[in-house]
Amino acid sequence: DDHVRSAGRLQEHLTGHYTTEKGGRALSIFPISQALRAAIPSREPAEILGVMAHLPGNVWTYGDDGENLGARPGTRLRVWENGWMERFLAALEQESASGHLACRLPSGVLAETPSEGKIYIPTCSPHQMEAWSLPATAAEKLRDFEQSLEKTGLSDMGSAFVRGGSWTGFLAKYPESSLLHATMLHASRKVADRERGERSTMGAPSAETLAARRSLYRGQTHDPYWHGLSGGLYAPALRKAAWHSLLLGRRLTDPVTGPARLSTVDFDLDGREEILIEGEKLDVLLRPSAGAAAAFINVHPSEVNLVDVLGRRSEVYHRDVREMPS
Repeated sequence: DDHVRSAGRLQEHLTGHYTTEKGGRALSIFPISQALRAAIPSREPAEILGVMAHLPGNVWTYGDDGENLGARPGTRLRVWENGWMERFLAALEQESASGHLACRLPSGVLAETPSEGKIYIPTCSPHQMEAWSLPATAAEKLRDFEQSLEKTGLSDMGSAFVRGGSWTGFLAKYPESSLLHATMLHASRKVADRERGERSTMGAPSAETLAARRSLYRGQTHDPYWHGLSGGLYAPALRKAAWHSLLLGRRLTDPVTGPARLSTVDFDLDGREEILIEGEKLDVLLRPSAGAAAAFINVHPSEVNLVDVLGRRSEVYHRDVREMPS
């Protein structure tokens, strides 16, 4: 719902749904309630129902990426093994049976509830993520400015309009993220070319090409491309999984069975050319601008980047550690 506030809807609690358009197509937007996001699953079902009872309006949207429902440390024990999810669903069923609450699909709400109005949301991400996407020095200046607003009592008024960077800023901040993103684009072109050719000759893509597309989609999950307070790009397991999926998609659609191919290309779109070598068992990207250092060494068919490491750099949250009392 913070994104909808950035479009000028400054109510504390945003309910219902809004309408926007892009390229002549209408799109309905359901703002996720931050109050519900904060309460689920950290509070007990009765408390959550109490939160909804005090929210204005009659249509609330809850959405979650699943991290708090079992992915984050400790949440699996609370949510599943200790029965929170079962208690929560039972409470919803009881409230629904009593007529006090109804769980609806967005399509049902759209059919029965008029739009709250037309809006155009500016390019934005969750507020914290916008700060994280900035270089550390810029993020510190943003934090200092926001703290000055708090001291003058203007933070509530300005929070909807004071923004950081954009999500794509992570691709500039982290060369490792940029390289992974460039590899994703490379694999995507390979899959698209193979699929286009098969559709023109066979009428439909082959099972192998469909498997390559599924693998490409797995490599497009956003977590390995950014970093906040934890995980993301800094988590080796996430990077390894993304590299594996993208390299598999590339190999399935464009296997090299003869001599290795050599090309000169601006692979990561940074304005400097690299040397790309693609072979049956090995792909290598060399950077002449960095003394011919290898940006990646990808091994097939294990689909592993042997030099998938992360450089050390300053982060804005390091200041919190420096300012902690000794």
